Amino acid sequence: MHNSYLDMKQLIQEQYMHDKLSSQDNLLEKIWYFHTRCHPIDTAEICEDFSSISLIAKNLSLKKQRQLSRIITDLCVEHERVAFIQGICAGLQLAHEIDAVENEIQRIKEAE
Repeated sequence: MHNSYLDMKQLIQEQYMHDKLSSQDNLLEKIWYFHTRCHPIDTAEICEDFSSISLIAKNLSLKKQRQLSRIITDLCVEHERVAFIQGICAGLQLAHEIDAVENEIQRIKEAE
């Protein structure tokens, strides 16, 4: 796992050097972008599910199959992006709340 974070750091440096990301992207979007490039999550189950969709769609024209695949992929990526960003936000909020409690405990100890 350690190497994947080094890979992510290298990718971030390369992307910034080549200015491939828009400066309009917010920080959480950039973190998600780089995280997904260095930590793919296509498990065997996910691949099987996409294969099942392909089998179901085999009676469609190639154009319709591609449209369906694009819609499903875009939907999955958007759900992944939103969940990742919400997870980061929840983690930051939790860390903030833990710090507040620790600070309050420290303040009480110092007042005693």
